[in-house]
Amino acid sequence: MLGDDGTDTGTPLHHLLAIVHSSTTSNVGAALDAVHAALQARGDARGLYGHHRSAAAIGVHRLEVVYRCPLARCAGRAADEVHDDPPRCALTGRELLRERLS
Repeated sequence: MLGDDGTDTGTPLHHLLAIVHSSTTSNVGAALDAVHAALQARGDARGLYGHHRSAAAIGVHRLEVVYRCPLARCAGRAADEVHDDPPRCALTGRELLRERLS
């Protein structure tokens, strides 16, 4: 990132690459946020999440997140439809479950 090729083990990019190449996906979001913050700290105002970037260009597939009802009483919501934190079921008021589509 702005000169980082991911080989330095102390960088956020190296940490992200290690997670991507491992069998776990539990910390991907935090690792992406760290890369985003590092980009911004080095002068890239839009960072990783800027609208002019495409994750597909670096070989990463789009992460699609949905929120589903824990009781299966409503259809849930796509991530872009969620404006509350935490998102809640419109019928039961229970917190929706966050899931990644594969």
